[in-house]
Amino acid sequence: MNQSMMRTASEIILIADSSKFGNKTMGCIENVNRVITDKGISSEYLDKLKKLIIKIDLV
Repeated sequence: MNQSMMRTASEIILIADSSKFGNKTMGCIENVNRVITDKGISSEYLDKLKKLIIKIDLV
């Protein structure tokens, strides 16, 4: 993600396929406000997102 865009954004939304979670190229997820992903996300990563108080939309 472009760091300057993230600094000026009022909300950061990540749209990613569930297979991308756990991938080191994903970046710093702690800065994200909302994640939109498919229902294939593992319960492990779903729990991590919830602990970070990130809103999650499963489609």
